[in-house]
Amino acid sequence: MPEQTTALTCDHSFPIQPPHGSLAHPGPCRYCGLSHLIADMIGDFRDAGQALNDQAMDDHRDHAGELAACDEQPCATILALFRGYGSAPALGQRIAALVGWLDKSNPRTDHEIAMRILKVVEEAGEASSAYIGMTGQNPRKGVTHTAADVRAELLDVVVTALVAMASLMGPGEEHGIDRALAGHLAYLCERVGAAVTHG
Repeated sequence: MPEQTTALTCDHSFPIQPPHGSLAHPGPCRYCGLSHLIADMIGDFRDAGQALNDQAMDDHRDHAGELAACDEQPCATILALFRGYGSAPALGQRIAALVGWLDKSNPRTDHEIAMRILKVVEEAGEASSAYIGMTGQNPRKGVTHTAADVRAELLDVVVTALVAMASLMGPGEEHGIDRALAGHLAYLCERVGAAVTHG
């Protein structure tokens, strides 16, 4: 497997033999970990982009300016699509940034890693507390939180768990969190027979 394989440059190979996948629900790519559904979406996007680009070339065959300098349609649409596509940092990059930020203050010793794992429990407690506050379970306090508060606390649990997981990876390997998460989600869906559908 190439060391620098990414979802955009990968020559995808999706397993279709149990327990890694099936014809109806192929498993994640053996090389980059991308799900079959997302790969299809990327392919559709590229096809749409190529179609728009072809139209732009036909519509602007005589104009001297370059596509990047054109504000006419469909050029503007193409540029908006491609500027947005792939510009946001991947999940693994953001998690790696958080791990790096923590490492600067608290080097990754065995004790520090244990603290990061225990932090997941603390955040889960805050999510539980928020849910209790949402339901007004404590008659003395009444309703103190909203569903949005609970969702935000649950996201803190997820991010904290991913940071703890990435902290157990070697330096520079934290970016592999995308592949690990995609692979584990695909495994869980396959295990319970949860079909992933478009839309």
